[in-house]
This record gives sequence, structure tokens and C-alpha cells, in this order.
Amino acid sequence: MKMGISLLQQYQLLYTNDSIPQINNYAVLLIEIQEPDLALSALQKLAQIIKEYNSNHCLDYAQVQESLGSICLITANISQAKTHFKKALKIYEDIWADEPELIEEKYQAIQELYPQAGIALAKSILLTKH
Repeated sequence: MKMGISLLQQYQLLYTNDSIPQINNYAVLLIEIQEPDLALSALQKLAQIIKEYNSNHCLDYAQVQESLGSICLITANISQAKTHFKKALKIYEDIWADEPELIEEKYQAIQELYPQAGIALAKSILLTKH
């Protein structure tokens, strides 16, 4: 995955919509292998690219902010998680202004992340003690 992303960068394709899920999947993989700092870095670069080539007020940017919030939540950086989630939700509210059910679904999904992140954090703490 890392090589694929570097090829996208080499051929100046990081700004395309197709690269966004690839970089998101890479970040998920990094989380799975206990590399949250690398995952955050990859997503922060992606957010900058989206902002530069598109906007910081689009669904792609909101999804990356939501992913950043999830990683911050998993790493117990609650205040930073809230910041990212607020940015994402503001964009969702603006873009989906005529579809309140989608906004409500997103709020619910983010609220459900908090207990899930707590469980994941507790498991990782227990695993490191053994």
C-alpha cells in the first residue's frame, strides 16, 4: 500500500478521488498494525491535498476529518477527536441541509465510536501488560 501511494504521489495523482479510499485504507491498516502516528500523518497529508485541490468544505474532506477523529479517539486524544468530529459534522450539516436523516445517521455513527474506542483502548492496554 505504501508503494502504491508513493506511485500516486510520483505521478501527481494524490488529489484524485480514486486516491482518497486508498489512503484511508492505508491509514486503517496502519492502525491495525499499531502505527497510529503514521496513520494520522497520512490522513493529515490527504486532508491538505483535498483542501488544496478541491475544498475544505466537501464530503471527501469531511470523511478524512471523521477518520482523523476516529484515530484520535482510539489513541485517547479526546479533545483532538472532538475537534475533527466537529469539523466533519459541520460539513455534513451544510452539504446535507436538505437531508436531515443523513445528518442524524452520521451523528449516531460518531456517538457510537466513543464506547467502541474505549473498548479497543482497554483491550490494547491489557494486551501490552501480558
